Amino acid sequence: MRQTWALTKKTLIIAVMRHWFSTTLRALVLPIAFLVLLLNIKSLVVGNDGYGIGSPSPVQSLADAIPNSKKLVFVQPPGLGPDVAKVVNEMTSTLGDKQVVYLTDPNDLVTTCRQTLHGNSNCFAAVVFNDSPLTTGETSKGVWSYTLHADNADNAFSFNVNQHNNDQDRVFLPLQVALENAMTNSTIIPDTYMFTTISQAQEDINIREQYQRLVISTYSIAFFISIVSPIYHSVSMITSERESGMTPLIDAMGGSSTARIMSYVFAFDIIYLPCWIIFGVCG
Repeated sequence: MRQTWALTKKTLIIAVMRHWFSTTLRALVLPIAFLVLLLNIKSLVVGNDGYGIGSPSPVQSLADAIPNSKKLVFVQPPGLGPDVAKVVNEMTSTLGDKQVVYLTDPNDLVTTCRQTLHGNSNCFAAVVFNDSPLTTGETSKGVWSYTLHADNADNAFSFNVNQHNNDQDRVFLPLQVALENAMTNSTIIPDTYMFTTISQAQEDINIREQYQRLVISTYSIAFFISIVSPIYHSVSMITSERESGMTPLIDAMGGSSTARIMSYVFAFDIIYLPCWIIFGVCG
């Protein structure tokens, strides 16, 4: 026991006092940082979507929906009927000083609404008219046909039924309601609300079950890596002492191999004890 305690203090002096920076980094900082990253992956991956049944709210007017820094683009290819221009004039008459851009070629949208790598541009949206009741020609079917374009960032993937700030409420619904009211000469503003097929409580259960399956199938090796540092730390010290000749010297002076091995176990248990306590609390 005296030999074990003496050798344990020797290992602590070398690892903690003489190499305090590298030991702190290996035994405390890196493992805890790795564990914190693993524990927070769920919050980074899982979205903040809100499930359930929302409350009714009228669709926002197009003039209020368009920011002053954004442009609304109308694309009217040649050959369309005069009713298209009438609809565009009806819509723009309510926009006040909002920025409106008129194009004749849909391909010009690429340069007019140039998007960044994040999928954002200086355009609020674009309306491309394809056909109308007064359009004549072989390809015309005599019906309203149009396409709404928005930034790639406005993909409507994120939603919250309790808030009316989704991509649908901010961009698509105000534009489509204003467009169809101008087509039908109507002023009706409908109420909308969002709902999902499952409740928020059920979605929380689904997320927890998915995360548990992920931990069982994938995270096991990751959590093992977070606690494997003491293995390599102790092996590297044992190897370095054997290479430097300290181990044969201890044995030659009557040191017990059992005491020497147990001293490494006790010393590294003491070194990594704070890390394991934090692992238990965080896990």
